[in-house]
Amino acid sequence: LEDAVLFEELLAAIAELDPITQRVIELLEDEVSESDIATAVGLSQKAINKRKAKIREELKRFKK
Repeated sequence: LEDAVLFEELLAAIAELDPITQRVIELLEDEVSESDIATAVGLSQKAINKRKAKIREELKRFKK
C-alpha cells in the first residue's frame, strides 16, 4: 500500500512539471540518448543534462 501511495505521489509530481521536462522523462524511460532527446525537444544537450540532474534531485524525495 505504501508503494502505491508513493507511486501516486510520483505521478502527481510529474504531472506538475512543464511539458518539456515531462517529455524528457518519457524519453529517458525509453533509454533515448541525451543527444536524441535534445533534438526531439529542441534544447541543447547541455540543457538536457541539467534537466536530468534536476530530475534526479527531485526523485530523491521518493526514495525509501
